[in-house]
Amino acid sequence: FDTRSAAYNIPLAVRLTGDLDVTAMQQAIADVVERHETLRTVFPAVGGDPIQQVLTVDEAVPPVREMTLGEDELAERMQRLATTGFDVSVDLP
Repeated sequence: FDTRSAAYNIPLAVRLTGDLDVTAMQQAIADVVERHETLRTVFPAVGGDPIQQVLTVDEAVPPVREMTLGEDELAERMQRLATTGFDVSVDLP
């Protein structure tokens, strides 16, 4: 796997207005991660060969962080996240 490639990234941005219920958002993300094993799967090498390892939901749910960004900073951050590769042997998508 090419850890520099963004081939496995599926960028998504959502604009929310109003107050964010962080707890509800975190639970919604956890529900999606629980339903889709691919979102919590890594492929560590064992004996030189990759094996599939499905993590628990608690290990795989990303944290929800509230932040306020200007339009330019938001565009830059989204571009960077969408084009950054990750190591499928240890990193989650």
